[in-house]
Amino acid sequence: DGNIEIGDEDSTGITTWDIYSDGSYFYIRSSADDTISLSTEKDSKSGVNIKINTSNTSKNQQWKFIQTDDKYYYIRSSSGNYNIDSANGSKQLGTNIQLWSSNGTKAQKWKLERINDESQALENGTYMIKAYNNPNNVIDLRGANTNSSTNIQVYQSNFTWAQLWNIEYDNGYYKIKTYLDENKVFDISYSSFKNGSNVQLYKTNNSEAQKWIIEKNDDDTYSFSTCDGLWKLDISSGSTNSGANLQIYQTNGTAAQKYIFEKTSMDYLENGYYSINSLLGEDMVVGANNANTANGKNVELTKNNNFRYTKWYIKRIDKDVYTIASAQNRDKVLDVQNGGTADASNIQLYKSNGTAAQKWIIRRNADDTYRIIGTGSSKSLDIKGAGTVEGTNIHIYSNNDSKAQKFNITPVDQ
Repeated sequence: DGNIEIGDEDSTGITTWDIYSDGSYFYIRSSADDTISLSTEKDSKSGVNIKINTSNTSKNQQWKFIQTDDKYYYIRSSSGNYNIDSANGSKQLGTNIQLWSSNGTKAQKWKLERINDESQALENGTYMIKAYNNPNNVIDLRGANTNSSTNIQVYQSNFTWAQLWNIEYDNGYYKIKTYLDENKVFDISYSSFKNGSNVQLYKTNNSEAQKWIIEKNDDDTYSFSTCDGLWKLDISSGSTNSGANLQIYQTNGTAAQKYIFEKTSMDYLENGYYSINSLLGEDMVVGANNANTANGKNVELTKNNNFRYTKWYIKRIDKDVYTIASAQNRDKVLDVQNGGTADASNIQLYKSNGTAAQKWIIRRNADDTYRIIGTGSSKSLDIKGAGTVEGTNIHIYSNNDSKAQKFNITPVDQ
């Protein structure tokens, strides 16, 4: 039942607090002892004293944080239109802290100063950021539009640059930059820190609306918080649909506030001859077995015997998009049969025709293996059934991060 008053850094009482959320209200607990919380003395009304009391979930310990026009917070009781208030508007040490009817004065405006651990939870780099509630969706810049105020959403993974984000850590906070424009970052619309505020792309300005905390959760996912720690990056309504909006919302512990970071490298392959080595079968590569390069020749898992049908000429044609031609006949390229986009669409050799069925994104994974994604389907080159024996078919399949979709790409002689 200790009293709450204005103190300073030399005060001997509680001066630091942990703020928790149950998804509806906030609770303000002593950072030294979470069994003690900020509490009203009794039912809310002007002049009611603020004290500490044993932590519970009663209305006396439930609070709302309401941002003011000048970017401070009112700390409002859940029981009514009453804010935490410095008695008589005084700033003097020892001034009593009370509840008072909301009046818009400075005596009811409070600034949060973060003092918790500022260690770097995630290394700098380029990432694809997956939604934990549906890992087929990733954080995406709508329409790949780099204009300020463009919306940020979750969208089905298509491996475009609109779904790549550069993460940079500086002095306790992160900037999250689109890979398409290093001067544009994650931003909270109108710097409005409240439930439902939109998250957008905006020109970097070093404001608090562009500073993020990234923390690792116990389940190895990550969460984004605003710079004051009160609000999480959240998928609106917990939607698992492609195109769902991103907003900020107070912490609620749901999957809609958790993300999986997949680091990637944007180093380009030089034009040249390569083998595409499976991680599954010993000394197995992607090949077109025997010297036949006729249209429709099947592509399959092949013993790496250094013959030309086990080698490919990889040529970059745009950004991280490539064609993959047979070393035996560079007019014949890796092709999705009939331009298919469904799972298990077959891979063959076919005369080069410039279609999306013959264009491949090659992206290096964090473990230095490679993923090969069809531009027409946004699906990965895949070894059927994770097979390990010669003759196992190669097709495209929905991305699943398995070894059947990871390859070592190794330079070879012609």
